[in-house]
Amino acid sequence: MILIQNSKSILQLFSRHVTIATPLPPESPAAPRLASPPHPLPAGHRSRIDAATASPPLSLPSSAPRDIAPPPARSGRFTGWPSMAAAMGAAVVRRLHAAQAQAQPPRLTKLALRAPKFVEVEFEDGSSFHLPAEFLRVYSPAADSKIRSVAGEKVIFGRRHVGIMSAESVGNYGIRILFDDLHKTGIFTWDYLHHLGSNKFDLMRSYITTLKKHGLTRDPQSRK
Repeated sequence: MILIQNSKSILQLFSRHVTIATPLPPESPAAPRLASPPHPLPAGHRSRIDAATASPPLSLPSSAPRDIAPPPARSGRFTGWPSMAAAMGAAVVRRLHAAQAQAQPPRLTKLALRAPKFVEVEFEDGSSFHLPAEFLRVYSPAADSKIRSVAGEKVIFGRRHVGIMSAESVGNYGIRILFDDLHKTGIFTWDYLHHLGSNKFDLMRSYITTLKKHGLTRDPQSRK
């Protein structure tokens, strides 16, 4: 009996100071733990690592402009129309004046009759022309009943030795020339004389070509 009582008292004393662990319910799998942060490096080591791993600064190529100016601000309204229109108008006026100057022959300043061979004319632009009697007779602006019609083309021929007998003024714009073949209906204006003088060689070449085309000649026909 003494032993049992002593064993009870020992159990009571043991239960006061020792807690018996009870089994816990099964836990769900826990998330993996993160590794503890490494120990901080000394300041010197950290600066050397930062310098080694740092990216080099970007640099522009030598040909690229360093300073790029921003584009000018636009006002949203074009203000150059008046000046542009004025310039275009001035150009049109200059062209019109040039065309009028080319269309209007210069004023006659001198006319000299060198009968029976030719007429000399001079104009205010300094041009002067020597117009033979045959040339003037062939290109007389008047219709002539003595002109021969060949294949529907009027041709004057046989006037190599034609001469000028006289000339008379017609108003203040031209002269009427009397030739020794009695042709006197042609009125040569100052403008027409300038045209003949400016195109003398081309017109004479065309005249000779026309004669050859129809088998004619500049020499007069022999009288039988």
